[in-house]
Amino acid sequence: MYVEIRARDFTVTEGIRLHVERRLGFALDRLTTDVRAVVVWISDINGPRHGGNDKCCRMAVQFTRGELMVEERAVNLYVAIDRATHRIGKNLARERKRAYCSNRNDLRWRSEGGEFHEGKS
Repeated sequence: MYVEIRARDFTVTEGIRLHVERRLGFALDRLTTDVRAVVVWISDINGPRHGGNDKCCRMAVQFTRGELMVEERAVNLYVAIDRATHRIGKNLARERKRAYCSNRNDLRWRSEGGEFHEGKS
């Protein structure tokens, strides 16, 4: 899985990079076969002198059936990263379940009489 971390208006420290990679590992561990690439954008929206929910973490995940994107804002950058990775993991698991259920419905086939059957009997 390819992971790229981009920062706007500040430098990505080793601690931030390790935190992002670790959290992505937790969130996407059982889904890594579906994930092709993850791009993470982190930024401080208001700059260093302003408070509030101004730390932003946006993640885009390219997987076998498309792309997912989430954005989280918080006072603390690490909290924004935690929330974004949690959401991306939940959303990707939901997409995988949808694909599995739709594939199960595609297993029906038309018999000679023109009716749909599930199974080979």
